[in-house]
Amino acid sequence: MLAILDQGVVSGTRFVTTVAVGRAAGEAELGVYALAAAGLIFAGVAQEAIVTKPYTVLREGDADPGYAGSALLQHVGLGGGLAAALLIAAAAAAAAGATAAAAVLAALAVVTPLSLLWEFARRMSFAHLHLRTALAVDCGLAAMQLGALAGLWATGRLTALTALAATGAGAAVAGAIWLARARASLRFARGRAGEDWRRSWRFGRWILAAQLCGQACGNAPHWILAAAVGMAATGRFAAAQNVVLLCNPLILAVGSLLVAQTAAARRSGGPAAVRGVTVQTAIALTGLTGLFWFGLLFAAEPLLGLVYGSSFTSAAPVILLLGLAPLAWSLSTAFEAGLSAIDRPELGFRAMLAGLLATVVAAVPLTIFYGAAGAAATVAIGSAVSAAALAVPFLRLTAPPAPHA
Repeated sequence: MLAILDQGVVSGTRFVTTVAVGRAAGEAELGVYALAAAGLIFAGVAQEAIVTKPYTVLREGDADPGYAGSALLQHVGLGGGLAAALLIAAAAAAAAGATAAAAVLAALAVVTPLSLLWEFARRMSFAHLHLRTALAVDCGLAAMQLGALAGLWATGRLTALTALAATGAGAAVAGAIWLARARASLRFARGRAGEDWRRSWRFGRWILAAQLCGQACGNAPHWILAAAVGMAATGRFAAAQNVVLLCNPLILAVGSLLVAQTAAARRSGGPAAVRGVTVQTAIALTGLTGLFWFGLLFAAEPLLGLVYGSSFTSAAPVILLLGLAPLAWSLSTAFEAGLSAIDRPELGFRAMLAGLLATVVAAVPLTIFYGAAGAAATVAIGSAVSAAALAVPFLRLTAPPAPHA
């Protein structure tokens, strides 16, 4: 329940932020913010794959504090590298005359390392099952970010760029407070940073590749929709997606806990124990997201009108198509954690690559001919392919041995 409450705070903050930008600045600004926010999520996913998830699975309990210091160094290196790459991209965009894109990229170069600090704080808290600490970090970010947004909206200065600035400010304060409180547990062992990096990379590279494919699968319809139809259609799609993502606190909370739980099951009972935890979680989570989709059948249009205003109610069919994707996300969350626990993360990459290929093949015709509804159908198709490609090998690898005749 603490994990679900914590994820509710995180997802609720993102939800309120997108609603505020859409209401205060309109569809086009919401489209810009949605693309920038997707970049921040992408950076967080990369950090989880190669820094915090390997730490969660591979650490030798609390008797290995030096690994935490190495993880912090890995976090700093990743944040600095991404900031440098974004600044180079901003300079290139400015030289090409794309001043609006340059401004967004420059803002992301500042906000991304701050957002990664906050992500590092909460993921490390989950790794040690310090759920109250994670909740405190996320409540701190929510208070700062939403307070800044309220001030910007009240003064008529809320845009995509100022919303990004509010996000960065909240992340900086929350992350810095956690870092100050956790400094005693972040010990640095001389000579082991490189060894720990190689250890994390060997495990995390497949997870990173899988996550990159998953993120590309989720974001490709945004970019294709923006290029083929326009930013207003992208804003409507983002509004519909934001409503569907109301189920994300449950899925992400379970996923955060499941990584540690499946790793513990492997240590205590081997693949059979991992299978039990994974399958039970997949069934329960899919059932709950199925109920959520059933609710959307009746509430999609009223929710859009209530949250975004009457101009967005035409996106109700988009919500119903997008609402099928969480069913697949539930399965993917469970089986991806199971594959990581039995040390087969490369199969997760193959599954996500299959989903990405299905998305790319479907995205162009569906998005061009059906707009935002086609983009939503594309997300559902790609998610379903990935879920199937994760479930089949996991169930095969963890099947009990056939009895001897």
